[in-house]
Amino acid sequence: MYQDWSDDHSVLPRTEPTPAPWNMPLVAELVEPRGPDVGTAEEPILAIPVSIERPRIWSVVLLYVASLLASLVVTSVVMVFVIRWKYGVLTPQQVADLRPQLASFFETRLGFIVMVLPNQLTLAALALGAALLSPLAFRDRLGLRPSHLPVWSWLLMAAATPVVGMTTSMFMNLFTTDRGENMEMLQRIFKAHSGPFFLVMTLLIGVLPGLCEELLFRGYMQTRLLARFPAWVAIGVSALAFAAAHMEPLHAIGVFPLGVWLGIVAWRSGSIWPAMLAHTFNNSFAVFLTRLQPQEGDAVADQMAAGFLVLTALAVSAICLVISCAVLVQKKTEPIVAVAG
Repeated sequence: MYQDWSDDHSVLPRTEPTPAPWNMPLVAELVEPRGPDVGTAEEPILAIPVSIERPRIWSVVLLYVASLLASLVVTSVVMVFVIRWKYGVLTPQQVADLRPQLASFFETRLGFIVMVLPNQLTLAALALGAALLSPLAFRDRLGLRPSHLPVWSWLLMAAATPVVGMTTSMFMNLFTTDRGENMEMLQRIFKAHSGPFFLVMTLLIGVLPGLCEELLFRGYMQTRLLARFPAWVAIGVSALAFAAAHMEPLHAIGVFPLGVWLGIVAWRSGSIWPAMLAHTFNNSFAVFLTRLQPQEGDAVADQMAAGFLVLTALAVSAICLVISCAVLVQKKTEPIVAVAG
C-alpha cells in the first residue's frame, strides 16, 4: 500500500541543485529520493545542473590591442600636430627630412610633455572605461581594493624595486650597451633640464606611468587573468604584455623582470596600490640616477662620490628586496572570485 512519507522527518529534505562545474554539460537528470523503506519513493525530482560561466578573456585581449593601436594613433596625431604647428603643410619627403629637427623638439620641455602626457592618459582612460563597463564592482575589477599588507611593507617593496631593473641592466651590459633610441633620448632630456622642470619630469616619468600603466597591466589585465589561470601564467602574460608595450626590443627585454616583480607584488598583496607605489618609486629613482651619472670632465672626486652614492642605494634596495620576498611569501593571498565581467 502506498504510504505518504511527507510528514516523516527521516526523509532527506529536497534541496536546490548545486551548481555544476563549468565544464559539466547542461543535461536533465532524474533523481529518485528514497524513503526509509526499500522500494518506496516519492515522485522523481527534475534536477538541472547549472553551468558556471568562466571569466572571459576576450575583453582583456581586446583592451590590450586597443591600447597599442590607441598609442600609435595618439603618437601619429601628436606628430602631425607638431609638424603643422611648426612647419605648416609638408610633403612626406619633407617630413622625413625633418626627423632630426623633430627629435630636437621632443627634447625640449614642451616637446617632452607632448610626447609623454597623451599616451599615458590614453592608457588610463582605456582601463578606467573598460572597468566602468564591467558588471563587477569598479574597485574589484581594477584591483583597487585595500591591501591586506601593512603600509610599511608597501614602502619596503617600493624601495626593493630599483635593484630589479638595475640587475637586469647590468646583465644586459654584458652583451650590449645599446638601450634603444627612445631611452637614449630620455637620458639626454634628464641631463639637459634642471630646476623646477626636473620635478615636472619626475612626475611625468615617475608618477604618471606608475598610475596609468598599473591600471591597465596589473589592474585590468592581471586581475582578470588571475581569476582564470594559475598565478604564474597570469603574472607572466601581463608582464610580457607590459614589456611589449614599450615597443623597442631592448627596452622591452629590460622591463620584463620589472613587470614580473610588480605582478608578484600586486598578486601577493591583493591590490595594485603597492605595485603603483613600487612602479612610481622605480621610475623616479631612474630619473635621479640619470642625473647622478658622472659626466665627461667631472672631477674624479665627484665621480667617485656619485658612484658610491649609487652603489649604497642599490645595496639598500637589495636588502629591501630580500625582506620583501620574506614578507610576500608569508602573507596569504586573498581568493580571486571567478566571475565573468
